[in-house]
Amino acid sequence: MALFAACILTGCKEPTPEAAAEAAQVQGSTNIAMHGYKFVPSQSANMSSGTNDQFYVICKLTFTNTLGFDTAPQPKNFQLQDPLGNVFYGVDSGDSALIGISNYEGIVKEGQRQDYTIAFRVPPNTSGTVFYSQ
Repeated sequence: MALFAACILTGCKEPTPEAAAEAAQVQGSTNIAMHGYKFVPSQSANMSSGTNDQFYVICKLTFTNTLGFDTAPQPKNFQLQDPLGNVFYGVDSGDSALIGISNYEGIVKEGQRQDYTIAFRVPPNTSGTVFYSQ
């Protein structure tokens, strides 16, 4: 009832496409802070099948080492899990869509943070949560 009253007072409107696009489809988990993401077509999918049936979601994120020990994160340790439980493993190379991505390869000490750009090869309209798994 309160929502209905608020709509009457403020004038309910359908969200704009821009606002809908800004809604978080990909989010971080307890030790991952998301700073942004974008979907780009997989260049290898375009060459092999002639369609845009696979995409990369390229995520800019900060990993905070809460593991209890020092670690040297690799892209494959970052995982995107969708609401159905499908898991997509992180990459930062291997496709022309990923040219220019470069990540820190050193050790992240316990309690320290490090920024990464990680891509996940996913089907269209994928949403989910990014985790770090050792």
